[in-house]
Amino acid sequence: MKRSNQPNCGPQHNANELTQTTVQTSKYNCSITSKQKKNPNHICKNKIKLKNLFANIAQRLHRVYAELHNSARKSTEAMSASKLTANCNNHSVNQAVKKWLGS
Repeated sequence: MKRSNQPNCGPQHNANELTQTTVQTSKYNCSITSKQKKNPNHICKNKIKLKNLFANIAQRLHRVYAELHNSARKSTEAMSASKLTANCNNHSVNQAVKKWLGS
């Protein structure tokens, strides 16, 4: 029996079959279905390329989401603290809030 040097990419596909690749990270599932007929000899390489591409995209989206979330959290904290300072008539509470804010 002839051995193949290609990595194992799962079951064999025929040329008329639709291909689907799913990549899972800690937060995202990304999948793509190709509606073009594929040459079965290239499906394995294409699946690996798609997995790497979607893993890269998912990681970038995760970083952008984390930065946006962190920025929104900081903005909300600052806004809440300034409202608290403005609404407090008690001098000692205002001083405590200012000390907490580092100003």
